[in-house]
Amino acid sequence: MKIEDKYNQEIFVSNLFYEIIMIISNKRMIKELRNEKLKNRIALYGIGKVGEALFRLCTVLEIEIAYAIDKKDVSEWNGLKVFHPGDDLPNVDIVIISPVEHTDEIRKFLFEQNLSTYLTASDLLTEIINYPLHMNFNKGYIDL
Repeated sequence: MKIEDKYNQEIFVSNLFYEIIMIISNKRMIKELRNEKLKNRIALYGIGKVGEALFRLCTVLEIEIAYAIDKKDVSEWNGLKVFHPGDDLPNVDIVIISPVEHTDEIRKFLFEQNLSTYLTASDLLTEIINYPLHMNFNKGYIDL
C-alpha cells in the first residue's frame, strides 16, 4: 500500500468516526454497545488520527478509557497515560485497536501481554453501522 493510500484510508476512517459521532442519537444503541462490547476497563492501542476519532467517540458515548498504547515517545495523551510496546501493561477487559495496518502484529503483541480480548476500529465500525438503525450511505456521507 502506498503511503498516500494509507494516509487517505486513515483520513476516511477517522472522518467516518466523526460522522458517526455527529449522528448518534439512539440512546438504546449506546447503552447496548456499552453493555455488550465496551463494558469495563478499556485500553486504546494507537493515538493517531483514527485513535483520536475513537477517543472522541468513546467520550461522546461516556465510555472511559483506562490508558493508551502507542510507539510514539509520549507519556500522556488526551489526559491518558501512554504505555509503549514492551511495557508491563495494566489489565483491561478489552483493547480497541485503532491502526488500520499491522493489526496481526498488534494482536500477537496483545496476546503475549495476556490482553487477548480486542476490537479493531473496523470491528467497531461494523458493530455501529450494522446496528438496526435506518441509515443511507450516499455520496460519502451518512444520512439518517
